[in-house]
Amino acid sequence: VHLSCCGFSTSGDWLSFHRLQTDMSISGQTLLHAATVHAYEFYSSQGKPVDRGRLGLAILGCPFTQEYKLILYANKQQYVAQASLVPSFQLTVQSGQYASFYDENRKSWSVNFESQESCDEFAKQLFVAKVNTNNKKDSIVTQDLVVGSECVANVNDEVECKYTVWQFADYKIGNVLESDVSMKLQLGKGTVTKVC
Repeated sequence: VHLSCCGFSTSGDWLSFHRLQTDMSISGQTLLHAATVHAYEFYSSQGKPVDRGRLGLAILGCPFTQEYKLILYANKQQYVAQASLVPSFQLTVQSGQYASFYDENRKSWSVNFESQESCDEFAKQLFVAKVNTNNKKDSIVTQDLVVGSECVANVNDEVECKYTVWQFADYKIGNVLESDVSMKLQLGKGTVTKVC
């Protein structure tokens, strides 16, 4: 399941404890979205997670400079981890309302959101930030929002999917334009049949 800047998803599933204030500004970046998580840090040499406890996970950014950051924080002055958001940044959504990512020091983090809705919304807002960093408007930006099934689709397979289209204006997702629309397509052929 991916969101892309062309407004296409392969599923109808598109995608608080806020210690940072919504008007907070850091280097011209403002808080765009935050969630409470339980964080685990992984060290590659040991392979065992270190429980870092309950922390905040936030997206900071500025649409005018196209600079966005993901931060894991204990409070406004104490960042535990951070990563610059770019179109290729990967937040891997996992089962049980978990997600994982690598910070700018290449440390691996696993975070557990308080609810599935919180995880879904965070992944959606992260996608928006990634789109806003993209200078190449004709490229596709993706972000998984839900854990995929074990089924694998191959070239020439016909698949049916549902999608929702939102208006994208002023650097954020707006009103729903189409919802729960079905379509069939054959992978690798570049053809789409709308089923409604």
